[in-house]
Amino acid sequence: MKKLTVLLSAFIFPLSLLHAQLDDNIKNGEDAYKAKNYTKAEAYFSAYIHSFQNNVAHYLQQMHGYDTANTYQKQTTFANFKINHEWAQAYYDRAMTYKRLSYPDNVARDIDMALKIDPGYAEAYYEQSKLKKEKGDKTGACACLGKAIEYSDTMQSAKLEYSNNFCFTAGLEFYKKGKEKMELKEYAEALPNLDMATLICPDSANYFVCRAMAFDGLGKTDSALLDYNHAVKTDPTNFSALYNRGLHFEQQQKYKEAFDDYSSALKINPNSIDGHLHRAAVSENMQMEASAIYDYKQIIRIKPDVGIAYFHIAQYWHKIGQTDKACEYFQKALDLGVEDAQEGVDDCKAAAAKILTK
Repeated sequence: MKKLTVLLSAFIFPLSLLHAQLDDNIKNGEDAYKAKNYTKAEAYFSAYIHSFQNNVAHYLQQMHGYDTANTYQKQTTFANFKINHEWAQAYYDRAMTYKRLSYPDNVARDIDMALKIDPGYAEAYYEQSKLKKEKGDKTGACACLGKAIEYSDTMQSAKLEYSNNFCFTAGLEFYKKGKEKMELKEYAEALPNLDMATLICPDSANYFVCRAMAFDGLGKTDSALLDYNHAVKTDPTNFSALYNRGLHFEQQQKYKEAFDDYSSALKINPNSIDGHLHRAAVSENMQMEASAIYDYKQIIRIKPDVGIAYFHIAQYWHKIGQTDKACEYFQKALDLGVEDAQEGVDDCKAAAAKILTK
């Protein structure tokens, strides 16, 4: 046992020493950068990067696996995976050093690597926006600024550049083009423009709702749900986000989730006919008849000429034996163009004739 302890101690000591040396490289690099000794700073940052460089490819492979895994796989296979911000920061710090040394190609390479390692690195997106702007790529610069703001909404410098570059206007133009394709049900053609709109304007719930609808149109339900969730998180009071996510859940036969979203949407716009219609439909699928009847009555209150509401209430009254009320509403539904109400009207007339012949 004593021999094993000695061996373990001998193994742990070099590792601890190595870790301390790596930490020293970072600290020394930062100190050299502050002292404006950029050549020495680059050497220290490079020494640290070289210590893990051979592991980056495996790390990126693991990250891709995590990003494409389902919830169960993330909790099991990739339970220990986490973003290595320390590695990303090393590349970012060296990029800033290269910038001071006037090595633009090296700056771009290290910024790209920092973002590959940590796709949520706001400062790296901000620096990348500058590189794209210098090359005349205004759209790319706006996309990077949008990402910077998405991951750090307190970054005032990014917000100022975003405003100065009229990035919101650029995002709006992409959104309009995408929406035009959506109106034609050309979902695949709409996606490239909606991708750019959401990239440039990550805080626009409406843009994400529109792209989610495109994904739904293409049968990409997982991608659609991610966008609906982002829209609701961005703006919890957005009626369109809640209502359309409710439609998404209803189509997936997730009636409880749909009911909750429709209810939240109706709190925002209690006079939405479509909101009441769809909540009534999912209520019926969950055997919540009283809830469904409430919504159909609300529809009639809001707009008395919606025949389908009379028809559903008539069916319910017929079921519970309130024949006179049922017959009245079957007739109203038929008068308002609900052809399915004809059978109910005929049955009511037949029953009335039978009574007269007695």
